[in-house]
Order: sequence, then C-alpha cells, then structure tokens
Amino acid sequence: MPTDRITAEPDTSALSVARPLKPRRSPATKLFLAFMGFVALAYFALIAYRASVPPAPSPTGDIAADARAYLAAASAEPKPPVQSRSVTGQSHPLLGKTAPDFDLTDTQGQRVALRDLRRDGPVIVVFYYGYYCSHCVAQLFALEDDLPKFTLEGVHIVAMSADAPSETGARFRQYGRFHYPVLSDPDNQVAERYGVYTRATANRDQDLKHGTFLVDRNGQIVWAYSGDRPFVDNTFLLNLIANQRERPKTAQRSATFPQSQSNSSSE
Repeated sequence: MPTDRITAEPDTSALSVARPLKPRRSPATKLFLAFMGFVALAYFALIAYRASVPPAPSPTGDIAADARAYLAAASAEPKPPVQSRSVTGQSHPLLGKTAPDFDLTDTQGQRVALRDLRRDGPVIVVFYYGYYCSHCVAQLFALEDDLPKFTLEGVHIVAMSADAPSETGARFRQYGRFHYPVLSDPDNQVAERYGVYTRATANRDQDLKHGTFLVDRNGQIVWAYSGDRPFVDNTFLLNLIANQRERPKTAQRSATFPQSQSNSSSE
C-alpha cells in the first residue's frame, strides 16, 4: 500500500544572518561627546536667556554680581569693528525733535533737569526698569565703568526708573552709588513722554522698554534706542558722539540698534 512521504522543510527560524558588529565607543569618546552635548545645551540656554531677558528679580540675589555676569556675556558676543558697524532698524518717533524736558529728584533729594545738564554738552538719557532687575542695572554699571571716557567727551549721563529715591538709595548703600544722577520717575511719566512706556488699557497690558537717547546741547534728540534689552555697547556710543562733533549740525543720525547688538526678536 503506497504511503505519502512527508519531507521536513528546514526550520529557517533558527538561521541567523551575520551582521557586522558596531564598533564600541571608548570611555574617552563617550566622555568627550557628553561634554560637547553639555556645551551645546549651555550655549542654546544662553541664547534663549539673551533673547528673552525677562525683567525678573536677580536670580542669585546679588544684583551687582548678576549685572557683571550679564556684561561679561554681552562683551563676549562677537562684534565687528566700530567703523564698520551700521545703524539699522526703524527710526524712533522723537529722532530729530526736541527732547522732552524733565525735572526729577535724585537719591539725595536734589532736583536734576535736562535743560541744565545739556548746557555744557550732550546728554545720554537712560530709562531702565528698576534696580530689582539685574540685566537692567547692568547698563548702569557699564556706564559707570566708562564714565571717564564720556566725561572726556563732555557728555553728561542721567538714568531714571520708577523706583522711589529711598529705594534706589538703599541699593546704593548695598552695592555702591553711581557717579552720575539716577532719578526717580514716578509712575513712569517721563518714560511715557519718551515713548518707552505705554499704560495699560482695557485691551492691552502696560509695556515698559529700555531706552537710551542722545540729546545734543541744543536739546535735539540725535540718536535713540528702545527695546527689550538694555543698550550696553558704550564703544558704539562714544564713536557716535565723536562723529557727531565732526559732522555738520544739520546732519542727523538714524535711530536704533547697531547690528552687533540686535537680537532675534528685537533682550
């Protein structure tokens, strides 16, 4: 009686295809890659901070140390030679117009007026958020550092915020005072006239920006900046002031941020 032969097929599931082994990284290579990853993470974190620089309280509690750290980071940014920097961006509405005058009180109760300061030469007028904000105060530290250079150019510096004189005076006792007037601008009234403060309405929140203005001795605003970051490029300002002396009085400088200081959004 015929019988069917059953032929067993080979079990291919047991077969394996030889694959090339991946080379294993040495501990030194892994350590190097981990280090590079940390550097990249820190770099992008710094970019994110520099782009946003929210007006938050000092992260360490030491405003002076944090301000110095901010200046160190800003100075490390690559900058082209001053002579090759262009001034770009939109013009400020006050450019070429008479600077709004002000008469405010400093930390010692003395009245300081713009009309008096500009009698002897140009004036740099700075608006900052307040001494609670370290990256805002960084600009004041930078101006203090370069004060002899500005004085040599015959330039006065004045800064203001909505902080009360007593509050700024307390910070001076803690961190040291600046050798130029730091004034109290109650309710940001002067800041509003300079266009760096917008009051809240039913449809929008209040908005306060950093502001730096160069006012000539005739009271005309010849250069202006407002934005989310403090302007700390004093080399640019000193070069600008020197150029203003050499140019005809009728010439005006475009207002805004030099390319080396502009950030992706504007801090």
